[in-house]
Amino acid sequence: MKKVGFVLLLLTILLAGCGGADETPIPSPSSSVSPLTQSSPVQPPSLGSGPPVVAPPASGLGSAVGRLLDYETGQATTQELPLYLGTLVPMEPGDTFVISMSPTNAPMTLMNVDGYFVFSDIEPGTYALVFWTPMSTWVFSNSETQESVVITFEANQITELGEIIVDLPNF
Repeated sequence: MKKVGFVLLLLTILLAGCGGADETPIPSPSSSVSPLTQSSPVQPPSLGSGPPVVAPPASGLGSAVGRLLDYETGQATTQELPLYLGTLVPMEPGDTFVISMSPTNAPMTLMNVDGYFVFSDIEPGTYALVFWTPMSTWVFSNSETQESVVITFEANQITELGEIIVDLPNF
């Protein structure tokens, strides 16, 4: 995997009708994973606690499971947070990328109160982990390596990310 150098978050479409780059929508995750499922970030369902059960991905697609912990406390946030996948768009020259993410069609899941999350049935490729609400947006960075959290999805595979130490939002 290429090292992600300088990362700039570009919201392709912040709100419907605002325009932006013409990109092919990324399929949304399926609801075959329990207890984490795709939902609206406006009114998410209760996700419960503990590690999720991950179903095998659909043919030709990939899944990933992980846990985000706050670098200051070592604990998960007590809130269920919406997580999105942003597409890495290479810039010339070198290993620099822009991260393109549209909240209307990017893969989305919710992180439960214990920090666990699952993305299911995602097209193979490498994506950045993004937190988005109408009030704020940022790309998660691993607090230990200072690199953006990127997830590589492989066809017919479940990627186990383990625990990732990040700066979680405070509400």
